[in-house]
Amino acid sequence: MYTAHPEPGWIDSGELAVVSHTLGIPHPTGSPLYVVASRVFSAIVPGTFLPLTLLSALSVAGAIVLFVSLPLGGKRAPVLVLGAAALVFALAPSVWKQAVINEVYAFQILLFVVFLWLWLRPGLRHRPWILAYLAGLSFANHQSAIFLTPFLIGVIWPHRRLPSAWLRMIGLGLLGMSLYLYLPIRSARLPLLDWGGTSRLDAFWRHITGWQYSGWVGTDSLDSLIQSLRFLGARIWDNLPWIVTPLALIGLSVLWHRRRGAAMTMVASVLLCVLFGLNFPNPDIEAFYLLAFIVLIVWAAEGTLWLAARGRVWMAGVLVAVLVSLGAHWSGNYAAINARDFRVPTDWVMDALETVEPGSVILTREWDHYAPWLYLRFVKGVRPDVLWIDTELLRRSWYPEFIRQADPERYDRARAALEQLAPQISIFESGRRYDPAAIETAYANAIFALSLGQSGPVYTDGSGTRPSDWGVERRYLHGAREVPWGLLIRLFRPGESVPRLPPWPAYRNRTAHDRGSPRTRVHLDLYRAMRGARGAYAP
Repeated sequence: MYTAHPEPGWIDSGELAVVSHTLGIPHPTGSPLYVVASRVFSAIVPGTFLPLTLLSALSVAGAIVLFVSLPLGGKRAPVLVLGAAALVFALAPSVWKQAVINEVYAFQILLFVVFLWLWLRPGLRHRPWILAYLAGLSFANHQSAIFLTPFLIGVIWPHRRLPSAWLRMIGLGLLGMSLYLYLPIRSARLPLLDWGGTSRLDAFWRHITGWQYSGWVGTDSLDSLIQSLRFLGARIWDNLPWIVTPLALIGLSVLWHRRRGAAMTMVASVLLCVLFGLNFPNPDIEAFYLLAFIVLIVWAAEGTLWLAARGRVWMAGVLVAVLVSLGAHWSGNYAAINARDFRVPTDWVMDALETVEPGSVILTREWDHYAPWLYLRFVKGVRPDVLWIDTELLRRSWYPEFIRQADPERYDRARAALEQLAPQISIFESGRRYDPAAIETAYANAIFALSLGQSGPVYTDGSGTRPSDWGVERRYLHGAREVPWGLLIRLFRPGESVPRLPPWPAYRNRTAHDRGSPRTRVHLDLYRAMRGARGAYAP
């Protein structure tokens, strides 16, 4: 908790904070287990971020406790070996990062370790059915539960000729997944953030199957495959001390000779993680490798046990090597994982709002701006007079309802254009053949009707100083003039006069550290870049 984020970080953190406080529906696949659990925690201190990081910290802490009692080798292992394995697990940067931020992955780490703890435990009655339910529960938290499939196949295989066994396993798995019914039930109440509009059956199915990510799956070239392999190698190097890899190979070899079926199951699960990661370039794909890291550490613990059986000298030598390599590894990673003073995402949005007039609208296609704004606006109540509109989300049928709740007056003035866009999006989402020209025209008209088509200041943002990097493509601007205006670009309608540019404010993020994050570095560079664009601007 000392190193925990004080406010939302990048990607989905701000969105999940809003969902937690308002009991909404987040991006696919919905993560209903996390939403309900985080809603309970958010009630501890309403309107603050601390309870959400507390949920993550407690989840990972619970997983560490179970790690110390893993039944390796079919029995309780020496506490020194398990303690060393738990330390390697706890201090892995990918694990620590999830423990100090509000994300679904910390809860998933706990569910994975509980699953492995039960799977490794010998002689447990009703094990297949407990594991089936737990896997379904994990799937209700995050789709990475699919990596547990080899374990489920392994436990049902001895009963494969019994139809009743299959029915029981499938039934208990579905019972765990039944939390997904939260989505249509809550969607029918029109929460503030109702991603997917899942009260409709077709929308519900698209949401839980991750329809919107279908274009991301697959490797389209050898270069992208090589980049993915390099990324995986870097993540293993970053997360595991060098001594873990040889110990894991020894442990896998031992396990292969003693319990070949268990070894094959674990290898299949790791390969499934790797294959999925190589073919799904998601912004937070690192978290999809968490189960693979956990299994590698379990193998390393098995290897340590085998060496320890050779004698006390061997055991002491291995443990010293683990602790020394872990200490060196941790000292190099601590600065990157300490998020105690990290406020760059929310501070960037606050700085962007610094020079924005009351009643403004800001057009964006940058999720790293929009998600922190959601938190600031709907949890902290910052600048309720300003509306940010994500032009990418405007391509989805559920989003106009969010605009209606966030700014009813602006929605009403743009209602005609939004109603013309709605049937075009419905055709697109249903998979039917659509007219690209018709949907493009309706989309452009909706953007204009929500922004430049109404009175009041209009801004756009972006990830660079070139117009191609700004929040709206120029073809949607209807000839508006683009003027660098602090961190944002103000749009002036044809015929509008451009007043004197406001003074450059004393922004919050001038001395922030990037913590090795490319996203943070880009946004810190934007301060310098936008000031340069402002200096080069010729009225």
